[in-house]
Amino acid sequence: MAEEEMNKLSYEMQMCEYQAKQMQNMIQQIEQALQELIMSKEAIINLETGKTALLPLGAGVFAKVEVKDSENLIAGFSNGLFSDQSSKEILEKLDKDINIYSTELEKRGKEFQNLIKKLQELSKTAQESKKE
Repeated sequence: MAEEEMNKLSYEMQMCEYQAKQMQNMIQQIEQALQELIMSKEAIINLETGKTALLPLGAGVFAKVEVKDSENLIAGFSNGLFSDQSSKEILEKLDKDINIYSTELEKRGKEFQNLIKKLQELSKTAQESKKE
């Protein structure tokens, strides 16, 4: 294989490695967001009127509070704005978001696998050309 072709192959491999690292970071962010959505859903499902809950105050500090109404909650919806919503409405929104993130995670996972396959093929080509 000519030196120019080897340089091109090397460049392609570097680009694939870079894209794979970027894709891994994106997948990790999606997984974290998905986990947060799932935890929020579980917390709402387990929330009961009259029970004690922990209210985060920041920096790992919590206050014990009594839940006055577990059916009507306050949810953020945009740029720090909040509105009263029923727990049912919030759970429906969380389910929708969980589905969106799950679909995106699956899509990105497939793209990542394709990048890995391409990288393996490029690596195999490079190994074979070194033998020549």
